[in-house]
Amino acid sequence: MKAQISYEYYFSLVLFVIFVLYVVFYVISTVPSYTREIKSQLLMSEAYQISELLVNDPGEPYSWATQTSSWWNSDWQYRRAITINNTLNTNSLTDYQVLAILDTASLVSAGKMQSDCSDIRFIDSDGTLISYWLESGCDSASTKVWVKVPSIPASSTKVIYVYYGNPTATSQSSTTNTFIREIDGAQPVKGAWTFDEGSGTIAYDYSGNENNGTLYNGTTVCSGGDCPNWVDGKYGKALSFDGVDDYVEVASPTQYGPEWTACSWVYLRQNLATQAHVFLDDSTWPSTSGHYSIRFSMHNNAQVGFTHYTIEDYYFSYILPTLEWKFVCFVGNTSGTHLYIDGQFIETNPNTINLPVKWIGHSPLRSFPHGTNGTIDEVRIYNQALIADEITDLYNNYGYVTPAYPGRELIRKFSSPEPTTSIGAEEIKPTGEVKRIGLSDQTRNMTNLISSAKINEMGDICSTNYDSVLAELGISPNYQLNISIVDLTSDAVLVNCYPPVMVSRGAVARATRIAATDTGSYVEITVSLW
Repeated sequence: MKAQISYEYYFSLVLFVIFVLYVVFYVISTVPSYTREIKSQLLMSEAYQISELLVNDPGEPYSWATQTSSWWNSDWQYRRAITINNTLNTNSLTDYQVLAILDTASLVSAGKMQSDCSDIRFIDSDGTLISYWLESGCDSASTKVWVKVPSIPASSTKVIYVYYGNPTATSQSSTTNTFIREIDGAQPVKGAWTFDEGSGTIAYDYSGNENNGTLYNGTTVCSGGDCPNWVDGKYGKALSFDGVDDYVEVASPTQYGPEWTACSWVYLRQNLATQAHVFLDDSTWPSTSGHYSIRFSMHNNAQVGFTHYTIEDYYFSYILPTLEWKFVCFVGNTSGTHLYIDGQFIETNPNTINLPVKWIGHSPLRSFPHGTNGTIDEVRIYNQALIADEITDLYNNYGYVTPAYPGRELIRKFSSPEPTTSIGAEEIKPTGEVKRIGLSDQTRNMTNLISSAKINEMGDICSTNYDSVLAELGISPNYQLNISIVDLTSDAVLVNCYPPVMVSRGAVARATRIAATDTGSYVEITVSLW
């Protein structure tokens, strides 16, 4: 006899199957969610670690302007950041003389700076002392200071600091430590016409002797286009002469001898066998007592020479080429007249002249053309014979003259376009540790600094090689990353680093951090990882 299965059994079996199906469904539905949550937490942790690496890697200081230890010297009470803008120049610059203009008058009147600026110090971004020279007087709204910056990156910016506020400090201003060379002695620079005015009828003498020149066309002071034209020169502006009747007449010619030097950059447009290109001329023509000039001869195209008209014309074997800038120097002493072209000695003529300069570019007392058909820039007259090394340095660099330092010439480096400077807000020496900048949600409290150099570099690399950013940050290629850096002052997007091909993987972790930059601004850094 078969045993009958009760309805209770079937009912229990159904309940068991339902329970098993419920457990299976629960596991299937819960485990992926749990897995996603774990993955999301891991992604978030990774995103925060990446943002931490950006602001506190070994290449960045852990603490920036937040503790007394980051201050260069506790004896100085104030500082300002100076941003050097070299973004338009593709050259990296080393030991470069940069001009900074400071309002020292307001600082002196506020009792924050010594009245003679003796407490000024310039500090590089790595904390080292930088040489400087205070050109113009202290206690003015536009005090000029030349700073010898050890390195300025190409197409980028650089930050240094000026410190002040130490009543016991003594001046460290030095031309010797700041410039390549100083041409000095008994203040030998007697005439220095840079032709950088760019407009007007006056070419100023920056030697400090106030022997300013007036622009002439024939016998008329220039007032229109038919006169020496202001054009771009070898350095800054220059004067272009028509070769007929354009010239500059200086105020009061002075006898430079028996030792003298005359230098200039010259760009000839034309060589004529029937015309002398007079470079420098005196005021005695047609005096029987003698007339002197430096010229590029009419006897053989532009053969370089000089003249004592009551005796003889003297020429060198060198012929000045056309359509290129040449640095021409004549040096006179008791052994003769020596010619240098582009910093190199060419030859010596045993004769010499005295050089009372009256006219530049033309000899207006002549009845036939004796003008330079070309452009002249940076004319210098010295009452001493420069040595070969001085002439070579002048050719390879730039000779800076200023009435604030009369009679001398300071040789400095030059690169075009030159970097510019801007002065930041005043900072006061911290008295102790202050609250640091942390994550935007304040869950952690770390000092966050990201340098402007790193921001620029990241922007450049992301735009060309996204994979290298992943490798640099140690991120697996299985992940994708977006880094956004926004300036909180201007809302400008400084960096937006994203993959060239976007692949969706579901969960996205996002970490946001506020950081200070070395230029005094603040940025928001957002790291997204998926």
